[in-house]
Amino acid sequence: MIHRTLFQLGPMETAEGEVMISTKKAKIAEVIDLLEKEKVPYRDIITQRPSLEDVFLNLTGERLLGERGDED
Repeated sequence: MIHRTLFQLGPMETAEGEVMISTKKAKIAEVIDLLEKEKVPYRDIITQRPSLEDVFLNLTGERLLGERGDED
């Protein structure tokens, strides 16, 4: 079980039992510190940055023109 403090960071558990935490709400170093402090076993830490299209969509609610054939 993951400690309650980690849930405040916004984790999401996948069907495979993996836990993903959005770095929008936490710094990677903070997550690692909490995992080690609470002795939560972990195998991998993977980071993924959003694409330019993801950022634009998040800010404006619209897709970039010309991306993935959306040139309407």
